[in-house]
Amino acid sequence: LVVRDRIEFVNPVLSEQLGAELFHPWPHRYADEASETRVRRVLRERERVLDVEVGLLDAQGGPRIYLLSSMPLDYEGDKAATVLWLVDITRRQEAAREARAAMEAARDAALAGRRSTGPR
Repeated sequence: LVVRDRIEFVNPVLSEQLGAELFHPWPHRYADEASETRVRRVLRERERVLDVEVGLLDAQGGPRIYLLSSMPLDYEGDKAATVLWLVDITRRQEAAREARAAMEAARDAALAGRRSTGPR
C-alpha cells in the first residue's frame, strides 16, 4: 500500500526483491523506458491497472518482469493512496523464451534433415 508515494505496507518478499522499505518512498525503478512509458500511458487512460507487464530493477539492479495491477483508494478525502499488486513472472518469461528457442531449433533441425536427405 502506497500513501502519498510512501510505502505503508509491503509484502516481505517484494520488499527484499525490490529493496522497497516500509515508510520510505516507493522506489520507481523501471528496468527500461518502455516499461515506464507503458505504465504511465495506462494510468493516464484509466485509474485502475490490471496485469500490465512491466520491467523493474531488483534491489541488486538486475531486471525482473512483473505483472502490475493497481487501484487508487480514497484516503482522508483524497486519492492519495494506491494499492499495488506485483507478481514476479521473470522465471515464467525465461522458460517461455527457452521453450520457443528449443522449438525453433527442433524445427530448423527437421528442415535441415529433409534438405540433406531429399524428398522420399
